[in-house]
Amino acid sequence: MSQIESTFEEDYNDTIAMIEANSSYGMLPAREKKYMTAPEMGQLLGLKNTDRYWLLHQHHFEWEEILGMFRINIESFEKWYANQVK
Repeated sequence: MSQIESTFEEDYNDTIAMIEANSSYGMLPAREKKYMTAPEMGQLLGLKNTDRYWLLHQHHFEWEEILGMFRINIESFEKWYANQVK
């Protein structure tokens, strides 16, 4: 890399850092997830499709239907899972 390219890259990085520091459009930290989908729960437990929804309808944990998909409250799922013996 030549001296000119090196200087240009340093100036570029400095400019980007200055813009990000002074911008009101900076990235916000991600919000903590409160819900997971039935497929996500099934992957965690190693369940097939039928068993996932059977477990949902047994009302062992809280869930809601949002935008046509079942969303499981992560906190209630973790509480249920912690009480499993097997």
